[in-house]
Amino acid sequence: MGGDRMRRAPEIVEFYQSLMKRGEARQTGSRGARASGGGSKAARSDLIGEITKNSPHLVANYSSRPNTVLQVQADVETQGDFVRTLAAEVRDATFSTIEDVVAFVAWLDEELSFLVDEQAVLKHFDWPEKRADALRDAAARYQGLLQLEKQIASFVDDLALHRDAALGKMYSLFEKTERSVFKFLQERDTADAKINILSRYKEQDIPIKLACVNLAKQYMMRVVSELDALSANNTEKSKEAALFKRLKEQNKEVLLHQGVRFAFRVHQFAGGFTSESLAAFDELRRRHADGTH
Repeated sequence: MGGDRMRRAPEIVEFYQSLMKRGEARQTGSRGARASGGGSKAARSDLIGEITKNSPHLVANYSSRPNTVLQVQADVETQGDFVRTLAAEVRDATFSTIEDVVAFVAWLDEELSFLVDEQAVLKHFDWPEKRADALRDAAARYQGLLQLEKQIASFVDDLALHRDAALGKMYSLFEKTERSVFKFLQERDTADAKINILSRYKEQDIPIKLACVNLAKQYMMRVVSELDALSANNTEKSKEAALFKRLKEQNKEVLLHQGVRFAFRVHQFAGGFTSESLAAFDELRRRHADGTH
C-alpha cells in the first residue's frame, strides 16, 4: 500500500531542467408550463392538449400508442408531490466528491424511471433541467475517465514490439488521458461556477493519475532496458566504425531525453510519483551518469 502513495519529487524537475539548460532536451512534442391542479373534464382536456403540444414525439406515436398521452396525464396528476420532492433534491444537493455525483445520478435515474415518460411528465413541473443535465454530464464524463483508467492500469509493455512502437503506444495513451482529464476538470469548473455542482476536491483524488504514474514507470524501465542493450558488447567497441559509434551515442541520448521528458510530464500532471516510479527514475538517471563518465 505504501508504494502507491504519491509524493512530490523535486529531483525529477531539477534533472529535467538541468538537461534543458544544457540544451540536450528537445520539445516533443427547458422548462415547460406547470400542470393545472384542476379536476374537471375541461381541465383534463386542456391538460391533454398541453401534453401533446409539449411532447411532439408522443403525437407522432399517438395512433400506435393511444394510451400513452393518458398515462402521461395520469402521472402529471398523481405524481406531482413525488416530482416536486425530486426537484428539491436536485436543487439542494451538495457534493464533496465526484463519486457522490455519480451515486446521486444513479439514484435519480432510478427514481425517474417510475414515470411513464420522464421528459413528457417533467415538462409540466418546475423541474431544474439544467442542473439535472449538468449532474448527468459530470457523472458520465467521470465514468468515461474510469474506463480509461482501467485501460491504463491493465497496460503491459509488450517487449516483442520495437522500442519506437512500444514507447509511442505508451505516449499516445498518456496524451489521450491527459487531454481527457484536463477537459473533465475544465468542464467541471465551468459547470461548478454556474450551478454549483461540486465543492472543490483535490485533483490528486482522480484515480487515473496513479495509473499514469505506473505507466510512466513502465516507460522508464523500457528506456533503461533499451539503453542497456545499446551499451552492451563494449568489448567490440574497437571494431565499430567511428560513424556507427557516434550514431549509437546519439540514439542513447535521444532515448534518455525521451525518458526524462516523459517522467517530468507525468510527474507534473499527476502531482507526484510513487516510490516504485521514483526507483525507475533513479535507474534512468544512473544511466545518464554512467554515460557522462
